[in-house]
Amino acid sequence: APGIQKVKVMQTVYGVDSEPSDLATLKVRPPKPAITVLPDPVPADQPLTITGVYSGTGTVTLTMLTEAGAEITGSFNPSTGTTRTFTPEPDWEPGTQQVKVVQTLDGVASEPSDLATLKVRPSKPAITARPDPVPANQQLNITGVYSGTPSTVCTTVTCCVPGSQSSSGVKVRVV
Repeated sequence: APGIQKVKVMQTVYGVDSEPSDLATLKVRPPKPAITVLPDPVPADQPLTITGVYSGTGTVTLTMLTEAGAEITGSFNPSTGTTRTFTPEPDWEPGTQQVKVVQTLDGVASEPSDLATLKVRPSKPAITARPDPVPANQQLNITGVYSGTPSTVCTTVTCCVPGSQSSSGVKVRVV
């Protein structure tokens, strides 16, 4: 069984038993958990379903990790059972990231799950109030644009004036 086990062995030769060995302590890994395949893309508050959680005797803790092994804050619910749900706190960062989960039973860690790839959709931007009708050179104020600091941020804003075939003459200000 997974967890910490204490064992002794003896041998029997031609019906004669040996003395038992000294007590040995074995640390048996719990099974490797799994993260259920996700839709593509996912919202920033996407919970993850973890399966293969050990449900025998002992205390099981789960830890969500980045690909590099840094712990991700959040909560696992319920606190028992073979399937748990992980909810990140704060929400997932927009973009692509890979995560894994490890379960620990009485201090003995499992192998990490296979990596799960999350392609997190950025929040929906908004155009603030504008005059009606809009002149061809109207500046637009766009809010809700991601302002985090991942290694690469690429924000593309596509605009065109109704009735025109291009975005020429439209000024865009991201706020």
